[in-house]
Amino acid sequence: MAEFAKKLSLTVDQKNRIAKVMNMHFERLKILAKNSKVPDSDRKSKIAADRALVNKQIRALLNTKQQKIFDAMLVEDAKKRQQASQPPSKPSKN
Repeated sequence: MAEFAKKLSLTVDQKNRIAKVMNMHFERLKILAKNSKVPDSDRKSKIAADRALVNKQIRALLNTKQQKIFDAMLVEDAKKRQQASQPPSKPSKN
């Protein structure tokens, strides 16, 4: 949270509000993780939907300048997630 707050130059009020949003998100993730009745495919889609909701809630707490930085952070995060989900590439044969 400290790096996140620094990148966005969050006010104390913003930090507190975002912390509440994140804590609620983590609680929902814990409940979802404990529910063994939810298939993996459904779990992944529920996590993605909750992440989108959290991002929307956080974005609403930011000013215009912060929103632009946050949007760039989301793009970077999506790239990292995409790379992490891909299998390692095989070395090319010469």
